[in-house]
Order: sequence, then C-alpha cells, then structure tokens
Amino acid sequence: MKWQGGFYATPSMAGSRPGSIIAGTWAALCKIGQAKYIEYTRDILSAASNIRKAIKEEIPEIKLGTEHNSPVVSIVNIDQENCINCIALADVLLKHHGWGLSKTQNPQGAHVALTLATCYDWKAFVSALKSSVQMMKDMPELNHSSSVATYGMAGSMPDPCVLDQMCALHTNALLDALP
Repeated sequence: MKWQGGFYATPSMAGSRPGSIIAGTWAALCKIGQAKYIEYTRDILSAASNIRKAIKEEIPEIKLGTEHNSPVVSIVNIDQENCINCIALADVLLKHHGWGLSKTQNPQGAHVALTLATCYDWKAFVSALKSSVQMMKDMPELNHSSSVATYGMAGSMPDPCVLDQMCALHTNALLDALP
C-alpha cells in the first residue's frame, strides 16, 4: 500500500528523526551482535506473518491492507455487508484488550507495528482481534467511530484548510526547485 496519509506535521525539524533510528540500530547491533539481531528480526517478521495468516483464515470481517513481509500489519475498511470498521476496531482493541493500533486514512484502517516487545504475544493479539470483532458484531453500536485518522501532529491543526495550503506551497516550492 502506498502512503496516502496526507500532510505530516511534527514539532521539530527532525521529523520522525530517521538519524536516531539508524543510531539506535547501530547501538543494538553493537550490544547484541549481528546473529542475535537477525534472530530477533526473524521472530518479528514471523509473528507478523502469523498474524496476517490468521486474519486471512480466521477473521473474514476484516481485510488486510498489505501482504508484504514487514513488521507492520495493516487492516483496512471495505464496503461490504458484515464488515468491521477498522477505526472503531482500534478503539475496541485499546479499551478492552490494551492493544494500541495506529489509525490510518486513505484508505481508512489501522495498523500495528510489531517490535521485539510485542512479537511473542502475536497469538494474544489474534485472540484480542477475534474477541473484539465478535464484540462488535454482538453490539453493532461499537462498529462506528467518529474519529479521524491523522498522522503526527496534523490532528492538532485547528483548521484542515491550513494543511491543504501548506501542502500546495510545499509542492510548488519543490517544483520550482527542479531544473
């Protein structure tokens, strides 16, 4: 799935600080070694793969947003009967099971990014997904959400028109800079 999240706002010039991620990765490699780092990576990717497989085979009410092998498992809304609103599902998962999914837009959905801290609990996550879906089917009022997915600090902008104007200015500046 290509990123279609719109404008990304952050409180700092560094954004999501990719340099710190690189430094953190280097520090982890120095601390645990390459073999352990690869082992942990396999564990994380395996857990994500297991979750995707379980969703496909056991939870037809939700649809995967991505199929590629990565630590991110995303689910998206589909306009079909008996389907679950993924934004509402994220709310139910957090409230009743403590799993925090990040909400997305365009397409509307949610995702979990597995880490070493969560990958070994993938079966509990699948169980929580099933339980939440069943809860939402039993209580259809839970299958609606008025929240909107935003990324970074974009949700704190008082007027969304500002975002559109900033995007247009940024795009025009980039185009003007091209030879």
